[in-house]
Amino acid sequence: MLVVSANSSGMRSSYCSTPRCHLDCCLKTDMADEEPQPTEYAKRYGVEQRNRWKSKGQSGLSPLDPPDPNITLSEESIQDRQNRNGYQRRNLKGFTSRELLDSGCLNNDYAPSNGLTNPIHPMLQLDRWRAGDIPLPGSLPGVWEAQNPLVAAILEPSLKLATLILHSSPLWLW
Repeated sequence: MLVVSANSSGMRSSYCSTPRCHLDCCLKTDMADEEPQPTEYAKRYGVEQRNRWKSKGQSGLSPLDPPDPNITLSEESIQDRQNRNGYQRRNLKGFTSRELLDSGCLNNDYAPSNGLTNPIHPMLQLDRWRAGDIPLPGSLPGVWEAQNPLVAAILEPSLKLATLILHSSPLWLW
């Protein structure tokens, strides 16, 4: 059931009140000039830049619940579900997010911060890495190299953990 409400600033929004509904398409706003707020899965996995859900701030990876047999879906909703399932199967090696969630392979809990505050060992510093020439996938800017801020952010926790291992290895009985 679609519910329309207005907050104190007068912004109207509509959402699906169906229990356990996780469809990204249920999150809508009537403010055309406002940036869409990313969905839970878009916050976790990023907004897909090449698909129809980009303008809605969605990843396209939200698990779809089975449709309620008491509700008749429109042709547009049926087509959207088929598109999402197809998109998920192409990007998740033949599985949908719902199948991965139900089988326990997809975790809905957010992992806590790694808490690594130590500096990176001088041997592993990003400026010591060789430059790359393989472009990043999709429309991401740059190439796979440690000097790229996108890649550096991904490498940083691993390099900090490696630093901790290097510093504590003399204490281990090899």
